[in-house]
Amino acid sequence: MGTIMLKNLRSEFMAKKMLLKKAEFNSLNVCEELIEQKARGLSFCLRNAFDYFAQSGSLSSRALSTYYGYFSLLSAICMADLTNNATLSSLEKDTSLGHGAKSYEYANEDFPHSLKIYLTNGGFINAFKKYEGVNISKYVVDKGVKKVPEDVTKDVEEKSISFYTLLERVCELPDFTEMSVLFHQIFDVLPHGIPVHLHGNSISVISEETIRKMPYITEWRYNSHFEHYETKIDSRLTQVIPIYKNTLVSELFPGFFDPFVLHFLTLYSISIIVRYKPNLWREISEGNLEYFKLLINSYISNIHNVSMELSHKRIIDSLAPRLLRDIN
Repeated sequence: MGTIMLKNLRSEFMAKKMLLKKAEFNSLNVCEELIEQKARGLSFCLRNAFDYFAQSGSLSSRALSTYYGYFSLLSAICMADLTNNATLSSLEKDTSLGHGAKSYEYANEDFPHSLKIYLTNGGFINAFKKYEGVNISKYVVDKGVKKVPEDVTKDVEEKSISFYTLLERVCELPDFTEMSVLFHQIFDVLPHGIPVHLHGNSISVISEETIRKMPYITEWRYNSHFEHYETKIDSRLTQVIPIYKNTLVSELFPGFFDPFVLHFLTLYSISIIVRYKPNLWREISEGNLEYFKLLINSYISNIHNVSMELSHKRIIDSLAPRLLRDIN
């Protein structure tokens, strides 16, 4: 249902109709010209996303087309948000500064730990969060890494994330069970999120071990009837607790988790390997690292549906069901 509704928004007419309904439902006063530009941008970005995701062929081509399709989906999310001024023109300016991430490699570490990714000033992913009203400047590396290890300062190390860690974080999400099993078979580590339930300023968890991993918990008690712990948390921190689909997952950076950014950086990392590291990609495709091909293929195969589901929630779900029926 969600994918069908997003497909309908590939029509500029349908996109405009949805945006007008969204403005009405949320009592937003948005000028007609901005609605027109956003509808044009939203429909264009969704057409691009579906076109990229529909491409078949080798894993190399699917990895790159998936990255650019995901890029287009994030752009569509920016267009659909009526609380910002994002248009195709503004995103073009943002993207002219790059994608917002860069990589470097440590020769003294084995892959995938050796490949490091960091956020940069400006660029697309910074703009994506800016249009959400979120400032991620404290996670950004101000000065790029040109020489390794000379340019890898303590600040750079703290703000870098390895490809291994990105894969591990993805495997904690309940959407990627098959990939998690593969990860376990390769690394003898079983990454998994912890089932929790967030309600108001409390979280229900099933073990005391979980409580020790959550520094924002202020008090707790054991409920013997339901066999879980009922906890109180600092109400100021409820928005930063990394809970995804009733699952407590690990942060990307201290105090920061965003599934959109996680998938962006993971797909960006894969695209870097495919585009710029031919020797490494050959080893993954047909050499000593061929087991990574299974891992990457599993991820690419799942991310299409997962990203469509996430995007649907951001683009359409602020509308009431009745209004959704009205635009179809």
